[in-house]
This record gives sequence, C-alpha cells and structure tokens, in this order.
Amino acid sequence: MRGFWHDRGIAHVGNGYGYATMTAALAHALTARGWEWTGGATDAEVVWQACQASAMERVPGAEHLPHVLVTMTETEEVPSDTRRGLDRADLILTPSSWSRGVLMSATEKPVAMIGCGVDPDVFKPPPVPRPRTLPFRWLWVGAPNFRKGLDVLMMTWNGAFAAHGDKVELYLKTSHGSRPEQIEREQNVITDWRRLSTEQLVSEIYWPAHGFVLPTGGEGWGLVAHEALATALPAVMTDVPGMRDFAAPGTFTSVKGRPVRTETSDGTIVTSSWVDPPVLAEAMRLVMARYPEAAAAADSNADNARRWTWERTAERADAACALRLGLVGTRPGVSLVA
Repeated sequence: MRGFWHDRGIAHVGNGYGYATMTAALAHALTARGWEWTGGATDAEVVWQACQASAMERVPGAEHLPHVLVTMTETEEVPSDTRRGLDRADLILTPSSWSRGVLMSATEKPVAMIGCGVDPDVFKPPPVPRPRTLPFRWLWVGAPNFRKGLDVLMMTWNGAFAAHGDKVELYLKTSHGSRPEQIEREQNVITDWRRLSTEQLVSEIYWPAHGFVLPTGGEGWGLVAHEALATALPAVMTDVPGMRDFAAPGTFTSVKGRPVRTETSDGTIVTSSWVDPPVLAEAMRLVMARYPEAAAAADSNADNARRWTWERTAERADAACALRLGLVGTRPGVSLVA
C-alpha cells in the first residue's frame, strides 16, 4: 500500500513533540508492515496527516483519495473548527480510548483507537536502581505553556521548594526554536533547551531523575508521561482520563485538578484541570517521604507502559485502514483489531 504523509515534520520536546514523534515513529512502524511512502500525494493510494483536527485539510489534486487523520483531543468539549476538520477526514485515528469516545460524539466519520508507543529497547528502567542521593531531582518535560502545567509547577516550586536547594532541584526539559541549545541554571531550577536524540533523552533526562511531575490540564495521550513511566520513574500527575490506557491506577501519585473553563476563538467553552499549588506540593512531598513505595509502584507499571509500542500502534492503524477504508483483502497479515 502506498501512502503519503502530508506536512510531515520533526519537532523536539516542547515544540509539537507528540504529533511529530507519532508521525515519524508510526510511519517507520508501518513501513515494516509493508507500507511504502511516496514523495507526492498523486502517487499515493492513501493520504496521512497527523495534526490538530482544526488544521486537517484535503490535499489539492488528491481530494479523491482516502484521507487518514491522526489526531486527539485534550478536552471533553469539541470546538466547531475541530468538528469541521474531523469531517474532512475519511478515517480518524486517535491514541487513547477516552479521546476516541469524545471524537466519536463530534463526527459521524469512523474513529479508531490505536494507542501511542515507545521503543521498549530504549525506554526502560535504568540498568542500576536510581541512587538515593541528594538533591532529589524532580523532572518536568514538555512545552512551556498553560496546558502542560508549567505555571502551576513554578508557583508550587517557588512557594514550597525553592529555598531548599541542597535537598531538592527541578529539571525542566523543553525546547524552543528561538532559544540557544544550552542548559541554564538559576538556583535549584535547571532548564535544558537542547535537542536530544531518543537515547540521550532516556540516559541524560529520565534515568538521572528521581521523580516526574506533570500537573497537566489535559492530555489526549501524554507521550512524555508515557516515556517517564516506561523508565519506571515515580510520578506525580494530574488525574486526566487520556492517560489511563498506559498509567494503571495506583502506580503513580495522582492529584485532582479543579475545572477551569476558557473560551476558544470560535466561542466554545472548554474545560481543563487546574491543580492548586498546595495540593501539588503535598503530593510531591509524599513521594519524597515514601520513596521506596513510590519506586516500587512505578516499577510495577513499567512493563504495562512499555507494552504500548509503535509496532502495536501500527498494527492497529493498519487494521483500521483495512476495515474502515474497504482495504480488506489487500493487506496480508492484518488482524482487524480496531
């Protein structure tokens, strides 16, 4: 089967990381299943696009071809521009079971849950147990925006941990196109702007940390959380439904957020979670105080997180195409699991 990836791009942590990583990894895994990728849509049989649904567009000159949209939602409410984008696709693939349910309520087009992945040979627990040395390093990974909870994390940090630099530090891993690729330190807060390979991300970022913190406002999957849990990193995260496929209950410290409603450009009111700083601080202190128990819980979930591989994602995507686009019989070896 010949496919064309429309607007395929590569980004790093903090800059469209989820969609770009999914595009590259899913395309690679589908290649192993027999897909071939063309340089133009007119030479393809199926057009693929991974992006926010509002940006979905049918490729000029190839409007007659099936268009597969890989997308997700972070909120229960679906804005009108998102609904229009969904309706422009022929098949919608989304990572989480929760995201599938929300998107199915917003369109009559078929929606399949395919999961998201990590490379289990790379994202795995460190070869030796994490050292019980000070300072205790908290890790946050993501884009420096409101939804990823950086504002509430810094409010929490400045109020509860900034004065204890000999005992605790915060490592922020992000990137921005206009920033130099360097590591900056201000007291006990380290900001890493470098663009790293996957192997470096694991060995230099996830493995040296003691705990992972993500007070997110909402996730359609939560790739960086998935990566952290796959390395058996004890975590404090908002209890959002998009992460429940790979994050088993009780294997991380969950914090409840209160609903915050904002208005989108088209007037839709969407709801996200806001974690109050004292609640987040208490959860972080609990993990530090009971670290052996938190580490054991994280270790018990690592295998569950690592079973969500890109190969599994590609299998489900391949099956959805065969089933929903009428390609049954043209995809040998496809198991219709979608």
